Amino acid sequence: MKLAPLHRALESRGGVGHVILHTGQHYDREMSDTFFDDLDLPDPHCNLGVGSASQAPQTADIMK
Repeated sequence: MKLAPLHRALESRGGVGHVILHTGQHYDREMSDTFFDDLDLPDPHCNLGVGSASQAPQTADIMK
């Protein structure tokens, strides 16, 4: 949800490249794809596929 205004601002500037990275921590359609659809965001360039775990393992997987 925080990405949508940032993405739109960067797109409007032209020449400012950015990459959308999905952590994959919310892998259920209702917790993931719905946000991309409802907020009219493009598909992420990369999905890390972190999956479900407690906060520390998820953060470690994202950082790796």
